[in-house]
Amino acid sequence: YNQVSYHNFEHAYHVIISANKLLDLILHDDETNRHHKTFGLKSDPLSHLALLFSALVHDVEHQGVPNRQLVLESDNLALLYNDQSVAEQRSLAIAFAELRKECYHNLRNVLFDDVEDYRRFRKTVIDLVLATDIASPERTQVVKSKWKEAFGDKKDLSEKRVNMQIIKSEGEVDPDDSLSETSTSITPESCEALEYIEVASRVTGSLSDDGMATTRRRHNFLSGSETNASSVANEAASPKGSILTPLPSHSTLKSRNRAVSSEDRLIGRGSRTRPSQAERGGTASTRRFSMPTSAFDIKKAHVRLGIRRSLDLTGEMIETYIATPARTAKADLIPSASEGSVDDIASDSDDADELKASVVLEQILKAADVSPSMQGWEQAEKWSGRLFFELVNSYAEGRGEDPRQGWFQNQITFMESYMLPLARRLQMMQVFGDEVGSMFGMRVEENRDRWLEQGMSVTQKW
Repeated sequence: YNQVSYHNFEHAYHVIISANKLLDLILHDDETNRHHKTFGLKSDPLSHLALLFSALVHDVEHQGVPNRQLVLESDNLALLYNDQSVAEQRSLAIAFAELRKECYHNLRNVLFDDVEDYRRFRKTVIDLVLATDIASPERTQVVKSKWKEAFGDKKDLSEKRVNMQIIKSEGEVDPDDSLSETSTSITPESCEALEYIEVASRVTGSLSDDGMATTRRRHNFLSGSETNASSVANEAASPKGSILTPLPSHSTLKSRNRAVSSEDRLIGRGSRTRPSQAERGGTASTRRFSMPTSAFDIKKAHVRLGIRRSLDLTGEMIETYIATPARTAKADLIPSASEGSVDDIASDSDDADELKASVVLEQILKAADVSPSMQGWEQAEKWSGRLFFELVNSYAEGRGEDPRQGWFQNQITFMESYMLPLARRLQMMQVFGDEVGSMFGMRVEENRDRWLEQGMSVTQKW
């Protein structure tokens, strides 16, 4: 670490202590927060190590100059890292170069059982450290997209609800499939039938009279007119002369998808080796080159790409995050009857979800990185001053703008636009429990109100 005012080793120490405290709040149950979900983090010590390692190295060799200034100067580091998260990528490169030195050979053997452990550790650290670059629009959007995919968002769901209602057949909707007004997430599976219609419309011609009929039905639905959902679906998927068979009912489609999903789950995590077509009762040439004979064949060929999965140029699926069955305590760790009831043991199970766990770790490190704003006023004032003086020194060297212009108002904007939403996400993840989770936002609001009262005088004193 360099001897700068803010991004120094003391800051790294503060971040690692804060991250460790937040992790401890998640991993240990108390009377007010028993058996809460951790999405597998509780039984994944490698992720704990990755979080703390990331906190330790996330600002290594920071020059005390913002990334955007390095880019404007065409600094050598900006050229090396293509203007993307320059300081963070530099810290990662130094950290892993150090860890891979021969003198740490024995340490690596203790920490990582195999190459796969090291790869997972490295990927987690890279994701976490890059997530701390809050000034990058691209990185901010990636973190936001992961959050919405994992935990959902109350915004922009009206159109999705309308689309889902259109494709549901009357009397065939399972109670657990309905979307309530308080729903906070749309799962990938819940949109599969809608995607089916979109694929079918592309195959049969989206500008056909029948395709326009679907658009008219959607308009009728929005205006309150009664619409038969199954007739809309069949009208879009089965125009005259189409090679497609009529659209299966929602419940039938759902049952078939469950069978496909069950088969997919038999494939190992991260594996790109799938059962051959012959093993599944067919020939590879027929599967690969023949024209689909039904809408369901096309449906199976269409997958939802994004944060969870992607394709390479061959069409092979690459699963980035998976969900696995609940992890339970090992036999030698299960308490005796006198220590806990069977119900208590059963409730200790924690369904592992790699995407949600990854998002939780990102939010923890982002919070730890700016933790003074969630702590007491003395800490908030101290570290605000540290950052202020670091930027003043950078300005004096001709490397950036004068931070004294608008510092008071900018700190309010930071707490309102970044800190409070971050605090709300920490609570919404529900890994801290209701009581602890609500405290993050309360402390930010207290520091914001204190800054409104004293921030101007504090800034003038600096």
